[in-house]
Amino acid sequence: VPAKFLFAAHTGPGDDAFDFLLPVSLIAEKSGSIANIEGAIQEFQPVWLPMGEARPEWEVLIALARELGSGEEWTDLTDVREAMAREYPFFKKSHE
Repeated sequence: VPAKFLFAAHTGPGDDAFDFLLPVSLIAEKSGSIANIEGAIQEFQPVWLPMGEARPEWEVLIALARELGSGEEWTDLTDVREAMAREYPFFKKSHE
């Protein structure tokens, strides 16, 4: 593995195992989705703004994709979700 990246909302004892530490928002500070215990995807919205330089993972991934020249035209969370659903059927909403 040429480089190891850690996306984390706080520091921890295993941080030194990674080459890059990227501060990301706490779950209450971002929009996103999780899979519940039944496997259904549930979306959520932020309760408050992130502190410092923390950003949601999807914003960090969009910035990395641009820097690496991926060619993707993602601009927001909806674009990322749609790309994930195309690539991985698990992320498709049940009503689609």
